[in-house]
Amino acid sequence: MNLYVKPLLGPDAELDKSVRQRLVSELLKRGIAVTESEESADVILSGSGLMQTSFPPSFGHHPSVRVRATLRLANKRSVALWTSDVSSSRYAVSETASFVDKASKAVVYALAEESKRRGSEQVAQ
Repeated sequence: MNLYVKPLLGPDAELDKSVRQRLVSELLKRGIAVTESEESADVILSGSGLMQTSFPPSFGHHPSVRVRATLRLANKRSVALWTSDVSSSRYAVSETASFVDKASKAVVYALAEESKRRGSEQVAQ
């Protein structure tokens, strides 16, 4: 299955672009075929609300930052295959790396489940 990652939508265009590039790179490392053209894709990943949120320092700790967004994986007919709110780990060294890792793992899992479903539908026919 070919995947297209739409530009992510959030209030920080530089963060959106950076996270999308890192996400595409991570998906490629995980063996997912990522296409540059939405028309040639079998599935489309989109995201919105991408933002960094800073929390004030707690006693004895530095301020914490989280990257979060709502992601949606859909087929060409816009049928949702997976959707979830994803955020970086609370204790991550790199918030964007943590977000990208969580998001890519979830997408890989959702694509594997969709592939199994497609396979069982073909066997049933």
